Amino acid sequence: MTIFDQTYVTQFVQNLEKCEKAKNNLEYTLTGLQDIFPLDGEKLANLSREMVEKIDAMSTRFSRLQDLLGNRVFRSLTLLESEPRQRFLDVLNLMESRGIIESTQNWIELRNMRNEASHDYIEDTDKLAVVLTDIFTQAPLLIETVNQVERYATDVLQVSLS
Repeated sequence: MTIFDQTYVTQFVQNLEKCEKAKNNLEYTLTGLQDIFPLDGEKLANLSREMVEKIDAMSTRFSRLQDLLGNRVFRSLTLLESEPRQRFLDVLNLMESRGIIESTQNWIELRNMRNEASHDYIEDTDKLAVVLTDIFTQAPLLIETVNQVERYATDVLQVSLS
């Protein structure tokens, strides 16, 4: 069993706990949206205010979870494993090699989706509908990534998450 710096273990576990909460919030939001996806521009333009709020929550929660995983959990995991400080692309390659993410390219696409969704100026409802539908269909991949990190931490690193 590897002995890890307890400061890094604590930081990693705290970051993963934040991800777990964000994951649960995203899952909750997704369950209330299953009936309206896929979206098109016309459908989007005619949604109720309540449904627009739910979609906004989905987009925000997707972005938050993607950001927490990429900027906090992945980085704290590399620190925990004593990997040298690296460019983000190198961190993603490490996560792919550990089976935490499916592929670096997929993760970059998720990040691009997050960035595109954060632009409030998308006025073309057809384009916005495509972005939101992509987020809805890709959100389970983010959720599974949290599960993969948890499995890696407990099974490979033998880090207690409770």
